Amino acid sequence: MTVIMTLATVTAALLIGASLTVLIRFRRRAVRENAQRPPAPLPHDPLTVAVLAGGVPRLTHTVLFRLHAAGRIRSTKRGHTIQPAADGAAASTAVDGILLAKGLGLRITSAEARQALATAGPVDQLTSRLVKDAFLWDTGTTRRWNAWSVAHTVLCIAALGIALTASGGLFEPSAAALGIVAGTGIALRLCVVRLDRLTPAGQAALRQLHAEYKSRDEQEGRSGSHWANLDRPGLHLGTEANGLGVALLGTKAIADAKIRRRIAPDGTKGSGCGGGGGCGGGCGGGCGG
Repeated sequence: MTVIMTLATVTAALLIGASLTVLIRFRRRAVRENAQRPPAPLPHDPLTVAVLAGGVPRLTHTVLFRLHAAGRIRSTKRGHTIQPAADGAAASTAVDGILLAKGLGLRITSAEARQALATAGPVDQLTSRLVKDAFLWDTGTTRRWNAWSVAHTVLCIAALGIALTASGGLFEPSAAALGIVAGTGIALRLCVVRLDRLTPAGQAALRQLHAEYKSRDEQEGRSGSHWANLDRPGLHLGTEANGLGVALLGTKAIADAKIRRRIAPDGTKGSGCGGGGGCGGGCGGGCGG
Protein backbone atom coordinates (compact mmCIF):
# COMPACT_ATOMS: atom_id res chain seq x y z
CA MET A 1 0.00 0.00 0.00
CA THR A 2 2.89 2.35 0.81
CA VAL A 3 4.38 1.86 -2.64
CA ILE A 4 1.02 2.49 -4.28
CA MET A 5 0.48 5.66 -2.24
CA THR A 6 3.99 6.84 -3.09
CA LEU A 7 3.33 6.36 -6.78
CA ALA A 8 -0.04 8.08 -6.42
CA THR A 9 1.61 11.03 -4.66
CA VAL A 10 4.30 11.40 -7.32
CA THR A 11 1.76 11.09 -10.14
CA ALA A 12 -0.57 13.62 -8.50
CA ALA A 13 2.30 16.04 -7.93
CA LEU A 14 3.31 15.80 -11.59
CA LEU A 15 -0.23 16.26 -12.89
CA ILE A 16 -1.03 19.14 -10.53
CA GLY A 17 2.30 20.78 -11.33
CA ALA A 18 1.62 20.41 -15.04
CA SER A 19 -1.84 21.96 -14.76
CA LEU A 20 -0.44 24.85 -12.72
CA THR A 21 2.21 25.38 -15.38
CA VAL A 22 -0.48 25.55 -18.06
CA LEU A 23 -2.41 28.12 -16.02
CA ILE A 24 0.69 30.23 -15.39
CA ARG A 25 1.67 30.23 -19.07
CA PHE A 26 -1.88 30.99 -20.12
CA ARG A 27 -2.04 33.98 -17.79
CA ARG A 28 1.36 35.27 -18.88
CA ARG A 29 0.36 35.07 -22.53
CA ALA A 30 -2.94 36.85 -21.84
CA VAL A 31 -1.17 39.61 -19.90
CA ARG A 32 1.44 39.98 -22.64
CA GLU A 33 -1.20 40.27 -25.35
CA ASN A 34 -3.12 42.81 -23.26
CA ALA A 35 0.03 44.91 -22.86
CA GLN A 36 0.50 44.95 -26.64
CA ARG A 37 -2.93 46.49 -27.23
CA PRO A 38 -2.92 50.23 -27.99
CA PRO A 39 -3.92 52.23 -24.90
CA ALA A 40 -7.56 53.28 -24.76
CA PRO A 41 -8.79 56.53 -23.20
CA LEU A 42 -10.02 56.36 -19.64
CA PRO A 43 -13.78 55.93 -19.21
CA HIS A 44 -15.31 59.14 -17.88
CA ASP A 45 -19.00 58.25 -17.79
CA PRO A 46 -20.02 57.33 -14.19
CA LEU A 47 -21.98 54.28 -15.33
CA THR A 48 -19.05 52.88 -17.30
CA VAL A 49 -16.74 53.64 -14.38
CA ALA A 50 -19.12 51.74 -12.09
CA VAL A 51 -18.97 48.64 -14.29
CA LEU A 52 -15.18 48.88 -14.39
CA ALA A 53 -14.87 49.33 -10.64
CA GLY A 54 -17.32 46.70 -9.46
CA GLY A 55 -19.47 45.19 -12.17
CA VAL A 56 -23.25 45.00 -11.89
CA PRO A 57 -23.34 45.30 -8.05
CA ARG A 58 -21.54 48.67 -8.16
CA LEU A 59 -23.58 49.75 -11.17
CA THR A 60 -26.82 48.97 -9.32
CA HIS A 61 -25.90 51.15 -6.37
CA THR A 62 -24.74 53.92 -8.70
CA VAL A 63 -27.98 53.92 -10.69
CA LEU A 64 -30.14 53.85 -7.55
CA PHE A 65 -28.17 56.76 -6.11
CA ARG A 66 -28.47 58.75 -9.35
CA LEU A 67 -32.22 58.23 -9.41
CA HIS A 68 -32.49 59.19 -5.74
CA ALA A 69 -30.43 62.35 -6.25
CA ALA A 70 -32.61 63.26 -9.26
CA GLY A 71 -35.81 62.70 -7.29
CA ARG A 72 -36.88 59.83 -9.55
CA ILE A 73 -37.15 57.28 -6.72
CA ARG A 74 -38.25 57.52 -3.11
CA SER A 75 -36.26 55.08 -1.02
CA THR A 76 -37.65 53.44 2.11
CA LYS A 77 -36.85 50.30 4.08
CA ARG A 78 -39.20 48.35 1.83
CA GLY A 79 -37.65 49.44 -1.44
CA HIS A 80 -37.56 52.21 -4.01
CA THR A 81 -40.73 53.73 -5.44
CA ILE A 82 -40.48 55.31 -8.88
CA GLN A 83 -41.53 58.98 -8.99
CA PRO A 84 -42.48 61.27 -11.89
CA ALA A 85 -39.80 63.53 -13.32
CA ALA A 86 -39.78 67.11 -12.08
CA ASP A 87 -40.06 69.98 -14.55
CA GLY A 88 -36.73 70.65 -16.19
CA ALA A 89 -35.16 67.45 -14.88
CA ALA A 90 -32.20 66.08 -16.79
CA ALA A 91 -32.95 63.29 -19.23
CA SER A 92 -32.17 59.83 -17.92
CA THR A 93 -29.74 57.50 -19.65
CA ALA A 94 -30.71 54.18 -21.21
CA VAL A 95 -29.35 52.39 -18.13
CA ASP A 96 -31.33 54.60 -15.74
CA GLY A 97 -34.36 53.98 -17.93
CA ILE A 98 -34.19 50.24 -17.30
CA LEU A 99 -35.49 50.82 -13.78
CA LEU A 100 -37.71 53.79 -14.63
CA ALA A 101 -39.47 51.66 -17.25
CA LYS A 102 -40.93 49.56 -14.44
CA GLY A 103 -43.62 52.24 -14.15
CA LEU A 104 -44.58 55.14 -11.90
CA GLY A 105 -45.52 54.15 -8.39
CA LEU A 106 -43.96 50.71 -8.65
CA ARG A 107 -41.72 49.70 -5.77
CA ILE A 108 -38.61 47.65 -6.46
CA THR A 109 -35.97 46.34 -4.09
CA SER A 110 -32.24 46.76 -4.57
CA ALA A 111 -31.98 43.05 -5.37
CA GLU A 112 -34.66 43.37 -8.05
CA ALA A 113 -32.88 46.38 -9.50
CA ARG A 114 -29.65 44.42 -9.69
CA GLN A 115 -31.38 41.52 -11.41
CA ALA A 116 -32.97 43.85 -13.97
CA LEU A 117 -29.66 45.53 -14.78
CA ALA A 118 -27.74 42.25 -14.98
CA THR A 119 -29.73 41.09 -18.00
CA ALA A 120 -30.22 44.43 -19.77
CA GLY A 121 -28.87 45.25 -23.21
CA PRO A 122 -27.59 48.75 -22.34
CA VAL A 123 -25.50 47.28 -19.51
CA ASP A 124 -24.10 44.65 -21.87
CA GLN A 125 -23.07 47.51 -24.15
CA LEU A 126 -21.14 49.17 -21.33
CA THR A 127 -19.39 45.90 -20.56
CA SER A 128 -18.64 45.20 -24.21
CA ARG A 129 -17.04 48.63 -24.56
CA LEU A 130 -14.74 47.93 -21.62
CA VAL A 131 -13.83 44.58 -23.18
CA LYS A 132 -13.14 46.28 -26.52
CA ASP A 133 -10.89 48.81 -24.77
CA ALA A 134 -9.04 45.88 -23.13
CA PHE A 135 -10.04 46.91 -19.60
CA LEU A 136 -11.91 43.62 -19.03
CA TRP A 137 -10.97 40.17 -20.28
CA ASP A 138 -12.92 38.95 -23.28
CA THR A 139 -15.26 35.97 -23.04
CA GLY A 140 -12.95 33.64 -24.96
CA THR A 141 -10.05 34.26 -22.60
CA THR A 142 -12.12 33.78 -19.46
CA ARG A 143 -13.83 30.68 -20.87
CA ARG A 144 -10.50 28.97 -21.57
CA TRP A 145 -9.12 30.07 -18.22
CA ASN A 146 -12.14 28.70 -16.38
CA ALA A 147 -11.88 25.39 -18.24
CA TRP A 148 -8.25 24.91 -17.23
CA SER A 149 -9.05 26.03 -13.67
CA VAL A 150 -11.82 23.46 -13.38
CA ALA A 151 -9.53 20.72 -14.68
CA HIS A 152 -6.87 21.69 -12.15
CA THR A 153 -9.37 21.77 -9.29
CA VAL A 154 -10.73 18.35 -10.26
CA LEU A 155 -7.20 16.92 -10.15
CA CYS A 156 -6.64 18.38 -6.68
CA ILE A 157 -9.97 17.15 -5.34
CA ALA A 158 -9.39 13.68 -6.80
CA ALA A 159 -5.97 13.51 -5.15
CA LEU A 160 -7.44 14.67 -1.86
CA GLY A 161 -10.18 12.05 -2.13
CA ILE A 162 -7.64 9.30 -2.68
CA ALA A 163 -5.67 10.50 0.32
CA LEU A 164 -8.77 10.38 2.52
CA THR A 165 -9.94 6.93 1.46
CA ALA A 166 -6.87 4.91 0.53
CA SER A 167 -5.34 4.50 3.97
CA GLY A 168 -7.93 5.54 6.51
CA GLY A 169 -7.32 9.26 6.77
CA LEU A 170 -4.84 12.10 6.31
CA PHE A 171 -2.99 11.30 9.53
CA GLU A 172 -1.40 8.27 7.87
CA PRO A 173 2.05 9.37 6.61
CA SER A 174 1.50 7.96 3.13
CA ALA A 175 -1.82 9.75 2.79
CA ALA A 176 -0.60 12.96 4.40
CA ALA A 177 1.90 13.59 1.61
CA LEU A 178 -0.78 13.22 -1.04
CA GLY A 179 -3.10 15.46 0.96
CA ILE A 180 -0.39 18.12 1.20
CA VAL A 181 0.18 17.99 -2.56
CA ALA A 182 -3.55 18.38 -3.23
CA GLY A 183 -3.98 21.16 -0.68
CA THR A 184 -0.97 23.05 -2.01
CA GLY A 185 -2.34 22.81 -5.54
CA ILE A 186 -5.68 24.27 -4.46
CA ALA A 187 -4.05 27.03 -2.38
CA LEU A 188 -1.73 28.08 -5.20
CA ARG A 189 -4.64 28.23 -7.63
CA LEU A 190 -6.75 30.39 -5.32
CA CYS A 191 -4.07 32.70 -3.95
CA VAL A 192 -1.34 32.96 -6.57
CA VAL A 193 -2.32 31.67 -10.01
CA ARG A 194 -5.37 33.83 -10.68
CA LEU A 195 -6.86 35.76 -13.56
CA ASP A 196 -8.56 38.81 -12.10
CA ARG A 197 -11.70 40.35 -13.56
CA LEU A 198 -9.77 43.41 -14.74
CA THR A 199 -6.91 43.21 -17.20
CA PRO A 200 -3.64 44.94 -16.25
CA ALA A 201 -4.81 47.89 -18.37
CA GLY A 202 -8.11 47.91 -16.50
CA GLN A 203 -6.38 47.85 -13.14
CA ALA A 204 -4.11 50.72 -14.19
CA ALA A 205 -7.10 52.70 -15.47
CA LEU A 206 -8.99 52.23 -12.22
CA ARG A 207 -5.97 53.32 -10.17
CA GLN A 208 -5.63 56.44 -12.31
CA LEU A 209 -9.33 57.25 -11.99
CA HIS A 210 -9.09 56.94 -8.21
CA ALA A 211 -6.03 59.20 -8.14
CA GLU A 212 -7.68 61.83 -10.34
CA TYR A 213 -10.88 61.72 -8.34
CA LYS A 214 -8.98 62.10 -5.08
CA SER A 215 -7.27 65.23 -6.40
CA ARG A 216 -10.35 66.60 -8.19
CA ASP A 217 -10.52 69.72 -6.02
CA GLU A 218 -7.08 70.71 -7.26
CA GLN A 219 -8.15 70.05 -10.84
CA GLU A 220 -11.42 71.98 -10.81
CA GLY A 221 -11.26 74.76 -13.33
CA ARG A 222 -8.16 73.31 -14.98
CA SER A 223 -8.50 73.17 -18.75
CA GLY A 224 -9.23 69.71 -20.08
CA SER A 225 -9.90 68.09 -16.72
CA HIS A 226 -12.83 65.71 -16.92
CA TRP A 227 -13.34 66.06 -13.16
CA ALA A 228 -13.74 69.84 -13.35
CA ASN A 229 -17.00 71.50 -12.30
CA LEU A 230 -18.54 68.38 -10.80
CA ASP A 231 -22.17 68.91 -9.91
CA ARG A 232 -22.62 68.23 -6.21
CA PRO A 233 -26.05 67.85 -4.59
CA GLY A 234 -26.87 68.65 -0.97
CA LEU A 235 -24.13 68.04 1.57
CA HIS A 236 -26.14 65.27 3.22
CA LEU A 237 -25.44 63.07 0.19
CA GLY A 238 -21.74 63.79 0.21
CA THR A 239 -21.02 63.02 -3.44
CA GLU A 240 -21.91 64.00 -6.98
CA ALA A 241 -25.49 63.71 -8.18
CA ASN A 242 -24.28 61.88 -11.29
CA GLY A 243 -23.07 59.03 -9.07
CA LEU A 244 -19.36 59.32 -9.84
CA GLY A 245 -18.35 58.98 -6.20
CA VAL A 246 -20.50 55.89 -5.75
CA ALA A 247 -19.16 54.44 -9.00
CA LEU A 248 -15.57 54.72 -7.81
CA LEU A 249 -15.87 54.25 -4.05
CA GLY A 250 -19.11 52.35 -3.52
CA THR A 251 -21.88 53.37 -1.16
CA LYS A 252 -19.35 54.60 1.41
CA ALA A 253 -19.27 57.76 -0.72
CA ILE A 254 -22.84 58.52 0.40
CA ALA A 255 -22.72 60.59 3.58
CA ASP A 256 -26.34 59.97 4.59
CA ALA A 257 -26.30 56.65 6.45
CA LYS A 258 -30.05 56.18 5.97
CA ILE A 259 -29.85 56.50 2.19
CA ARG A 260 -26.76 54.32 2.17
CA ARG A 261 -28.55 51.52 4.02
CA ARG A 262 -31.62 51.76 1.79
CA ILE A 263 -29.58 51.54 -1.39
CA ALA A 264 -27.45 48.71 0.00
CA PRO A 265 -29.66 46.98 2.61
CA ASP A 266 -27.35 43.97 2.73
CA GLY A 267 -24.54 46.19 3.96
CA THR A 268 -22.33 45.79 0.89
CA LYS A 269 -20.57 48.70 -0.75
CA GLY A 270 -21.22 47.35 -4.23
CA SER A 271 -17.60 46.38 -4.59
CA GLY A 272 -18.42 43.45 -6.81
CA CYS A 273 -15.30 41.85 -8.27
CA GLY A 274 -12.55 44.36 -8.69
CA GLY A 275 -9.04 43.86 -9.90
CA GLY A 276 -8.09 42.26 -6.65
CA GLY A 277 -4.83 40.94 -5.43
CA GLY A 278 -3.75 38.14 -3.20
CA CYS A 279 -5.82 35.37 -1.75
CA GLY A 280 -9.53 36.02 -1.98
CA GLY A 281 -9.30 39.09 -4.19
CA GLY A 282 -10.72 39.47 -7.63
CA CYS A 283 -13.31 37.38 -9.27
CA GLY A 284 -11.48 34.94 -11.46
CA GLY A 285 -13.75 35.33 -14.48
CA GLY A 286 -14.33 38.18 -16.85
CA CYS A 287 -17.32 39.97 -18.18
CA GLY A 288 -18.98 40.48 -21.45
CA GLY A 289 -18.21 39.33 -24.91
